[in-house]
Amino acid sequence: ELGAVVADAGLDSMQVYSLDTGHGRMPRADELETYFCDILDDLPIKAVLSTHQSVGYWLQVDALRRLVDRYDNIIGINVTNPDIAYLIRVIDAVGDRIEIHVGGAMQGLTALALGANGFLTSEANLAPKLTQSVIDRWSAGDLHGAADAFARVLRLYAAMAAVGGVSGTKAALNQLGLP
Repeated sequence: ELGAVVADAGLDSMQVYSLDTGHGRMPRADELETYFCDILDDLPIKAVLSTHQSVGYWLQVDALRRLVDRYDNIIGINVTNPDIAYLIRVIDAVGDRIEIHVGGAMQGLTALALGANGFLTSEANLAPKLTQSVIDRWSAGDLHGAADAFARVLRLYAAMAAVGGVSGTKAALNQLGLP
């Protein structure tokens, strides 16, 4: 139902988060795959899967590969996970067929160097041109420029972390009169 609302709103895709069963319970591998299949079977738009540390686990790489093999409407995976080895396994498994982004600014350049397509960061709400310039400069082969821009994004991240992280970012947006 949410996918239909998103499609009716004119969006091209939506992020599908990992299953959060609550109370610290981690779903079995077959439950996770069923969860994603139930959604993807009827999703009227493209999907970006999320494997996010906030639910206490990350999706098994073999399951991600099977889902990407089965569903043409999966266009990306957002990997929010401090484990670089996991990121490498995801990129190696499906990165040649779909886009891979990391959640948070900290792994941005590392992810690009490994073959990912970009990074998600709430700081982009405050400095969209700066954040986009990291990707633009990387893509143009301007590694020094990408590193310089990325260092400024990370300094903005550190400043926001000092005042509450995402809450600080939202407060700054509010002060600027932005949504």
